[in-house]
Amino acid sequence: MDSIEITVPEAAGVVSNEVGTVETPGGEVRLDVPTDALSTGALISIVPANPDSLPTPSIALAGTAFQFGPAGLTFATPATLTIGYDPALTSFLEARRLRLHKLTGGAWAPIEGSTVDTANAEVSGPVTSFSIYGVAPIPNEAPVVTISTPDDGAELSSGLAIEFTGTVLDAADGTLTGESLTWASTLQGLLGTGVSIVRSDLSIGQHVVSLSATDSEGAIGIAEVTITIVDGPPVMEILMPSADTVVKVGEAVTFEGTGMDHVEGAISPDSLAWTSDLDGSLGMGATITAASLSLGDHVITLTARDSQGSSRHGFGLRQRTSERPPCRNHHESG
Repeated sequence: MDSIEITVPEAAGVVSNEVGTVETPGGEVRLDVPTDALSTGALISIVPANPDSLPTPSIALAGTAFQFGPAGLTFATPATLTIGYDPALTSFLEARRLRLHKLTGGAWAPIEGSTVDTANAEVSGPVTSFSIYGVAPIPNEAPVVTISTPDDGAELSSGLAIEFTGTVLDAADGTLTGESLTWASTLQGLLGTGVSIVRSDLSIGQHVVSLSATDSEGAIGIAEVTITIVDGPPVMEILMPSADTVVKVGEAVTFEGTGMDHVEGAISPDSLAWTSDLDGSLGMGATITAASLSLGDHVITLTARDSQGSSRHGFGLRQRTSERPPCRNHHESG
């Protein structure tokens, strides 16, 4: 005569429509059922899952897969399931990625909203129905990288200080900063490291600037923006006289200035032009002397022309017939 053996698991506890907690004798598993989650009382069983019912290979940590009954039981309001694990079975980095999983269609599926408490070596998550549940790591996800500035497609002048800023968020490590963040350009290579860098020496042309970030497990996230560096206007400086200088009519005034182009270098004196808004052209050169400025307030402008365009730099110069009073600090660019 043939015979079979049937094992009836011992129920872990009884939960009614009131708040209740069911826990295995050893405390490995705990189920917290909220008010009105069940319309009637239920005899709940929690037993280790049959290894034959688990996928091969199984990603669940040993000793964390449990079968919950009665089969088909559902909760109107999600219950909270907590399963403990042995820290010796996983590394610290992997432990941060442990989540509650449900066996669905023969495969483990992570429970959305589940979290790990590495200090107490347990994983918790919301459940709405009974099945086989276990604890397993989710794949390590690459950091999410965002470039805040400059804007993608921006056109910027050469020689200007450009600030590159970004943010990096990693599911396991949180916000990443420091040398794990690397900025690079397709034209100039490495630009710097960190959340923010400033560069004023980018070469003219189209740059694809990338921000890459590496998390503690080696996963890499990358974001890119395309910017175009164009030849900017020369940088001008009027060295003398000072702004708002006051002189007497007929008194000679010496003007001195410089111009620097980011690509072409120092501007030739032959390309430096001085003008007055009252008297017009005053002369060409890095240094000129004017002795016949008309009476009145002059805005003196130094214009430097390079092969691409021009830049102007001006200030107010007051001309009077009286004795020269103290100079006043005033500056105007136009």
